[in-house]
Amino acid sequence: MKSHNKLTDHIEIHFLELPKFTLKDMRKIRASEAWIAYFSGKYSKEELEEIAMTTPAIKEAVEFEDTFLQNKIERRAYEQREKAIRDYYSYMSA
Repeated sequence: MKSHNKLTDHIEIHFLELPKFTLKDMRKIRASEAWIAYFSGKYSKEELEEIAMTTPAIKEAVEFEDTFLQNKIERRAYEQREKAIRDYYSYMSA
């Protein structure tokens, strides 16, 4: 639905439907398209590595993600923080 109603002059909001996003040519993508591809979860590890070759920030994110997933202590701490947040919101809504 497009309303085009102007709320403010200070912010512009765009909604991206990640499931509908497809890349035409991975070698000719813009940085914004690279980030959409990264967050969409639709592309294989090899395709993301190809995107990372052309976009240094994506490469850094992929490397950080790989490092994080291999570090069991960091991952466990992250999972515990996420559980604590869910428990807190569950407790507050009850």
